[in-house]
Amino acid sequence: MRKVLHVTYDMGIGGAERALYQLIRGQIEAKVSPSLILLARSGYYGKQVAALGVPVHELDQRNAFDFAITRPFTEVASLHDCVHFHTQTPVLMRAIGHSAVTASAYTHRGGEIRAYGKRRFMHYIAGKLIGKYMDAVSGNTRHALNCAIESTDCRMLKPSSPTMELTSPCRTCSFKERGAGESGGKQSVKCMANWYYRKSART
Repeated sequence: MRKVLHVTYDMGIGGAERALYQLIRGQIEAKVSPSLILLARSGYYGKQVAALGVPVHELDQRNAFDFAITRPFTEVASLHDCVHFHTQTPVLMRAIGHSAVTASAYTHRGGEIRAYGKRRFMHYIAGKLIGKYMDAVSGNTRHALNCAIESTDCRMLKPSSPTMELTSPCRTCSFKERGAGESGGKQSVKCMANWYYRKSART
């Protein structure tokens, strides 16, 4: 059974949180084993996820560059086949690039990131790390994907002929080996429209 670790800031009441809860619930139905790491506290949907029997880990991050959360994160991440980021967190994205995790992905929600000062610098660093270490980048809409491409360093990512495809990311977020140019089922093809991939998987 594939093990997928989701990383997000918190799981309070909100549209993105509800979407992640539904994704996790769908993964359980699809025989994928999900876990959840929160940078902050759990919140309403975090408790709903825990009620499904899914492991929920809270890191209590103090700030965007809190390196103290790296060790507990890598200990949990090393037990999974894929790490799926739903928020930009430079410290953990850098850690995943130096870990044994075989696949990683980032999903961008909403539109253009507008930030100033320290927050702008954080997004700049995260964008570089996404382009360097993520095996796939997605948006919850085509517009969100375009904004992710523009605001992150995705030069290493290509939109076609992946050797590793994120199969049905809207449901299972499960990586599957593929041959370049090979076509998939209807759901996979549809989902591929909102994903960018590396030409080759990390080893």
